[in-house]
Amino acid sequence: MTNAVNGNTTALKMFEMSRDIYHTSGYRDLLFHAKEHEYDLVEISHLLAKCGLRFLNMAQGTFRNINREPQVPKTLIEWDGFENKYPDSFYGMYQFVVEKF
Repeated sequence: MTNAVNGNTTALKMFEMSRDIYHTSGYRDLLFHAKEHEYDLVEISHLLAKCGLRFLNMAQGTFRNINREPQVPKTLIEWDGFENKYPDSFYGMYQFVVEKF
């Protein structure tokens, strides 16, 4: 929220679009969660490998801007590049499908 106050209109827009601001428990979790950890997709890739899981794909309906690219990203590293290029691509939390290997 501080970034939005400092002129980051993208952060403010994402905050305003969040479904979490419309009910008390979601709002509290969004702004005041005591054990919140933020991971980027590269870190998630490492965590999955450590747990013996393989990324399969992003869940349908959890991202936008995909029509801007000729190919759908196939790995979390590629998705990280996609998100860096289009920062407003994910609606909220990352949601994806994995399998055990």
